[in-house]
Amino acid sequence: AAAEFPTLGGSGGAASSSWATQARDRERSAAEAAARPAPLPAPPKKKTFEGIAEDYFPGLPSAAPAAPRQATSAAARAGAAAGAAAKAKAGYAKAAAASSQQRAAPPPDSWEEEEEEELVVIHNPLDAVAMSEAANAARKNTKATSKQGGRKGAVAVNSWAK
Repeated sequence: AAAEFPTLGGSGGAASSSWATQARDRERSAAEAAARPAPLPAPPKKKTFEGIAEDYFPGLPSAAPAAPRQATSAAARAGAAAGAAAKAKAGYAKAAAASSQQRAAPPPDSWEEEEEEELVVIHNPLDAVAMSEAANAARKNTKATSKQGGRKGAVAVNSWAK
């Protein structure tokens, strides 16, 4: 039975080679395959699609016709250039005036001179809590003594602002 099936180890011509010879042949063919460059894939074929507009409305154009371009006269071009130059000159003048105003205002020497806003320096957080409780109590006291004037359900804005 081994003679009929040479792969089972029976005697035969080319099939009688040992497993080592077969392994070397496999390694040699793998090395040759690796040495050969892989064939480049075929470039993809361009697909052509027919749009819906072409199917349903074959007689209509796909876009509006382009408006004819009118030639501008030399006077119109000169006027446009002069307008752009005047706009640029006005922009430069405005920027120069803004930068000179920024340079003209010196920084304040001390914070006491500033009268636009009241600065509050709090050194102790417990004092801040006491001040806010006193402000709330004063607000509730004035609220209870004064007439509401149709402000039912109004939201209190800010107890710190006066």
